[in-house]
Amino acid sequence: MGKSPMRRAIPLTCVTAVLSFGMYAVPAGIARAETSAAFTAHYEHLAQVETQLEARAQALTPAQSEHGATVARAVQAMNTNITSLYTAEQALLAAGARPLPPGRMQQEILPALRQAKAAIATEIQACTNTPKRNPALKARLASLIASARGAQLQIAKDVTMATAAIKRPAFRRSPRLESDLIQRTITRLQTTAISLMNAWLLLADTAWVQSHPANITSLAYTSAAIALPAKHQPPVADPVGAQPQVKDASGQVLPNTGTYRLQGPPGAHGVTIDRVTGTVTVHPHATTGQYTVTYSQGRAKEQVILQVTP
Repeated sequence: MGKSPMRRAIPLTCVTAVLSFGMYAVPAGIARAETSAAFTAHYEHLAQVETQLEARAQALTPAQSEHGATVARAVQAMNTNITSLYTAEQALLAAGARPLPPGRMQQEILPALRQAKAAIATEIQACTNTPKRNPALKARLASLIASARGAQLQIAKDVTMATAAIKRPAFRRSPRLESDLIQRTITRLQTTAISLMNAWLLLADTAWVQSHPANITSLAYTSAAIALPAKHQPPVADPVGAQPQVKDASGQVLPNTGTYRLQGPPGAHGVTIDRVTGTVTVHPHATTGQYTVTYSQGRAKEQVILQVTP
């Protein structure tokens, strides 16, 4: 798992904890393992999305590439930081790992976050200054600018939180706390890089402006029926077996940037879904019955039925 984030072989496909339907208490060791597994899945998914966007960017003509070139350079710098932080995160997960020195944490995390904030400022400036003769382009850029401004505020909070955390003695002694902070930072950088790539494509390619999710097909789970685990047994996970295929009105395949939602029987508990990757997790004593998974991207949706059996 030491490969570059944007060049890893990804077997699958904005957050480091599992976003879920329902709550269920689990032992700390299991919860920690689930959190690490969720981070890895989110990391791979976001890496795949950016790889797909990079492929589109590489297909641009030289003249097109010049539009938003400053944004493209910011993406390259962010990917370098992601690679460095991922290497540090993997070192912290190694057996018997010791905490990283406070100086290294400051050198790794704080500059990366500040650079991400500066990159978003570059994105906002490029989107604001571009001529908006096309109403569709104007609407897409306005939405992107609004999201970017919200991300700027969030990153400013991240910097404040990270600065305070690094100073705490308990943080300096805990590889787990350091790993959690690095994971949150990596996810923030990945989502920022994706936003920058979208801005670059909007500025460079008029066809991208008209590309909206129109239909979703092919979503399927590894198992359509999940057996309830016995008492005191670990939860059972059912990952997405076939990724949803998202297309625009012209039939062009789009990167999967949507979210998953789970709806179960009235009063259901003990069944959760990862909103980013779609993995469904069933805990002991969960409510049995029929559950509906909905994957949404833009206004397009697809639904799959799962059964949780006794």
